[in-house]
This record gives sequence, C-alpha cells and structure tokens, in this order.
Amino acid sequence: MIARHILKLQNLAKTTPFFRFSEFNETESSFNHNENRPQRVQKPRFKKVAIILSGCGVYDGSEVTEVVSLMVHLNKSHVSFQCFAPNQDQLHVVNHITGETTTETRNVLVESARIARGEVKDITQLKGEDYQAVLLPGGFGAAKNLSDYAVNGTNFTVNSEVERVLREFHSQKKPIGAMCISPLILAKVLQNEKPKITMGRVDNQDTPNKYWPHSEAINAAETLGAQHFQRNADRFQVDFENKIVTAPAMMFNGFTKFSTTFDGAGHLVNIIDQIVQGNSIKLDTIGEKKHENFDGERRPRGQYNRNNNNRRPRENNNENHEQHHHHEQQ
Repeated sequence: MIARHILKLQNLAKTTPFFRFSEFNETESSFNHNENRPQRVQKPRFKKVAIILSGCGVYDGSEVTEVVSLMVHLNKSHVSFQCFAPNQDQLHVVNHITGETTTETRNVLVESARIARGEVKDITQLKGEDYQAVLLPGGFGAAKNLSDYAVNGTNFTVNSEVERVLREFHSQKKPIGAMCISPLILAKVLQNEKPKITMGRVDNQDTPNKYWPHSEAINAAETLGAQHFQRNADRFQVDFENKIVTAPAMMFNGFTKFSTTFDGAGHLVNIIDQIVQGNSIKLDTIGEKKHENFDGERRPRGQYNRNNNNRRPRENNNENHEQHHHHEQQ
C-alpha cells in the first residue's frame, strides 16, 4: 500500500510543471506587485570630486593640514577624489624651518604629488563635466602659484587653467569649496557675481595679527567686490546662489588651529554633499558642538566650573557666529 502511494507521487512529480528559481523572471510574472507602484526618484549621490593643489607646504604650496583634512572627510563619506595641479614652476621655494627662500626650483605638479601619494594629474585634464564639485585648499601656493596675488596685490591675475575650471563648475551650477586664502581666487574669478565668502576674522585692536595674521586678504577680497563675513576658525560661509562654500581653516593661528581646520573641512564636505543631493540645508544644525571643560563634564554653552582652574582657553575662537539660512535646491 505504502509503495503504491510513493509510486503515484513520483509519477505526479514528473508530470507537474515547476519553476526553477534561477529561471523565474519576476518582471514577466503576473505576480509582480510593484507593477502599479510609482517609481521612487533616486537622488544624485555625492561620489566624485576634484581637488586643486598648488604644491606641498604652507609657505610655497598647499597647506598640508587642510588637504589631508579634506581627504579624510571625503574618504569617510565614501567620496572619491582626484587631485590636479598646474604643470609649472613654483614662484619660489621656501625653507619651512627658516622661512627664507632658496635658489632651487621646484615644479608645482611634482610637489603636489607628495600629498596625493603620486595620484595627481595636470590641471589641463580637469573638465567640469567629469566631477560633481571642485575644492581649493589653501596655503600660500594659492597666492603664489595658482595666482600672483603675493606679487601684485589686488591687481593680481589667476592661472588661466584654474580660472577656466572655476568658470566651468560655476556655469554648470556645481559646488565650489575653498579654504584659507583660496576664497580670494573666487573673489577674482567670479568678481561680477559678488560671491559671499569667509577667510576668518580681523583681530581685535588689543591683539593685532595675533590670531588672524593674514587678514589683509579680507580687505583685498572686499576691494574686488566680494561680500566677506567674519567667521570663527571652525565655521564656514555658504553662498547659496553661487553654490560656494568657504572656511577660514589655517587663516587662524591660535592653539586650536589643527582641530578647527579639521572640523571646518568636515562642515565644508558635509554641506557640499547636501547641495549635490538636492537636500534642504538648515545651517544652524550643522557642526553643533559639545561644550565640555577639560574634566570632560558637559556644561551649557559658555558655563564652566568656577572651582576648576583648568578652564578651556578661549583664544578668540569660542564665539558662535552661526548662519541661519534654509536652502532648497532649485
């Protein structure tokens, strides 16, 4: 009896059609429940950015801390980057110990390869359509190699390839990020647009050039028609109309300059990420800081333990100058 039932089941299995999972095409099935559902619009993802370098070293090239800070934050955000630099000689070479110029000659592209671990291309190969944004870290190379501001002051000119690239990104409505003294280049190239930028602050009269020793660049930018906003070292300025994000970074020379530069680079990357994705941006929630004393205890803003002598030094950098804007992608 049992054997007879097993035989019937075997015969039934041979005659019953079935689908192998690998052969089943869901799109051709009448059981496709997503057929009438509206398709979700996929937002663009921030994944590819260009970085323009001007050499290696603060006094005659790119500011290394700023470049590395941008690279780290881009990497943490899973954004790939490609470095570019002009294939030309530097204005001069500076001994970074003594601050004196030397008689040797160095190439901007070759020197930039030191930071980029060899992954750097001639800026003539940079095309706006290939990248979602372009970033300009600072350093005196921006004023000596990407432009001649260090020589000619407010009458300076910008490297023709750098100018071409910036105009391409601006005309294609793609974000431009600049740190330190590099916003001065934007003030020149986009002079007719009167960009909103920041290169930090001007020192108080009782401490001239102590924390912000290069604030003369602010005057130069304003002379060119740019709208400059005074921001602290870890802050930023956004020009929504021109899609420009700037940060003071190493224009600040206080004790916390390394950490504030890193934080400012993070804000710059995060804001450009949101602009690329077309998200709304509420700037007063970006970079919200935890205010802690050296003992690690969290305290309300501006309040410290009066019984604790280890107060955090202010260094003219703890004021909060937030921007309150709300941006909707056009």
